[in-house]
Amino acid sequence: MNLAKKVGIGLVILIFSLFLVLYGPTYIIGSTQPVQRTEWNYEMNSSQLEITNKLWESNLTAGDFFEKTNPEFLRTMPQEMKQYLYAKKMEWPRPC
Repeated sequence: MNLAKKVGIGLVILIFSLFLVLYGPTYIIGSTQPVQRTEWNYEMNSSQLEITNKLWESNLTAGDFFEKTNPEFLRTMPQEMKQYLYAKKMEWPRPC
């Protein structure tokens, strides 16, 4: 093998190594950490949906909303979470 081929292979290995050192950790962290979402879904039956439509854009807390639409949801909830929901103003989603 001549010197030019050895230098070429060395450069390819060097470039690949630099890529791994510079971008490898970022790629690994980005692909293993879950995507954090700020929204959540809440499914309703027809009676809950009817109540929600009547309450739409009213000025109430999230705790009041769940109390009116799904009181069972609040029964098993830890007290700290209930306090948070009753202190948090209901944020109504914008229809698409």
